[in-house]
Amino acid sequence: MTWTELQVFLKGKVFLIGFTFVDKNGKTIEKFQTSGTVTELLDDAVIVFLRSDKSVFQVPFESETIVKASAGDYEESETGRKIVNPDFRVNWKITIEDPAQMEKIKKNGYFI
Repeated sequence: MTWTELQVFLKGKVFLIGFTFVDKNGKTIEKFQTSGTVTELLDDAVIVFLRSDKSVFQVPFESETIVKASAGDYEESETGRKIVNPDFRVNWKITIEDPAQMEKIKKNGYFI
């Protein structure tokens, strides 16, 4: 699949997005979940999502982090929002040095 075909393919797909925040020693600080519908895959390899609250959320496109989601009902632990039969899931493990960094990521997304 070409990059252009991938951009078209991903548009409109629903993703479950998970972050595990860890400290410099690898100890889990917090787990965070959100979800969104892909609005576009940018040429600089950033996936742009629109979340249910109409906020924009972004993560890098890395094919090895994207997994086809199993059919079923999922619930975001933070909001309790139900997501039915999402298309894909993506998970990231992020080392955090400053708690403010974690809050910014939860609000806007993760940028490498």
